[in-house]
Amino acid sequence: MTRRIATAAVALTLGLAVNISAHSPEGAIFPAFQWPAGLEPVLDGVGSEYDIVPEAYWQTTEQFPDTQGGREIDASNFDAKATVTYSLGTNRLYFYSQVFDDINRPGDTWQILLDADHSGGECYPGDERLDGSQCYQTETYNNIGDTLLGSEIVHFFWGAATWLPEEGWYNAVATFEGDHYGPGTTWLEIRLAPTDDINPAGPGESILHEMQENNIIGIHYNWMDYDVGCRQAREGEECGGWDAFYNLSQSDIGFRNADGCSDFFLSPIDESVDFGAIPSAVEATTWGRLKAGFVN
Repeated sequence: MTRRIATAAVALTLGLAVNISAHSPEGAIFPAFQWPAGLEPVLDGVGSEYDIVPEAYWQTTEQFPDTQGGREIDASNFDAKATVTYSLGTNRLYFYSQVFDDINRPGDTWQILLDADHSGGECYPGDERLDGSQCYQTETYNNIGDTLLGSEIVHFFWGAATWLPEEGWYNAVATFEGDHYGPGTTWLEIRLAPTDDINPAGPGESILHEMQENNIIGIHYNWMDYDVGCRQAREGEECGGWDAFYNLSQSDIGFRNADGCSDFFLSPIDESVDFGAIPSAVEATTWGRLKAGFVN
């Protein structure tokens, strides 16, 4: 039994009634790990807290086909693992990824689209008020610290609500070790607010979605990998498009239309996990990342 089928079976045995063919990949339900209130991850770009998350809650390289360029999966070129987690205590989603890339260039991004109420549909109908209001996409650069991008992580929201980062509705922190324009690894943490309506006027005019365990939410995520192409060129270079589009949902509409999202099941707290093993802030150092190695 594959991991994908197994996780769908877990959701269904918990009494979830859902049309699992509604989203992409067809028949798949991915579990989202739940943090107890007060034990949520600290956004520091290290992610040591995620060491306790069991394997069943992770998605790994073989599940990210290149749906646009058709590049074969090759861990020496691109090797990633990611997990989607959440907390009822904060009513926030916490995304974490570890990505090795043999060529890190400006433009490499992790794209996430969130459809919290699982309603589907077009996210960007071409209206300033409605673009990104019902479902929304973020892009966060993997290749931080590059001279073209600056030392701060660069991220943006596809929509008119530019206030999201300032209000704590969308925040991202990453660390990078390696060579820019060469091999390296990025550890990236993203915190997102689930929403039913985002209004460019501000949070007071917007509506948060209240998550409940055992519910399904829609999430699309993919990486755009630039090796020869780029978004920002060094002197004497010309930029083209991305070289690979590594895509969990395997739907090429998922970056703008929630009908292409994957189904994520908001799991109950996993009783098999020792939450007392979460590292302290002092322990959450670079060596803690390195001791675990990377994707096995």
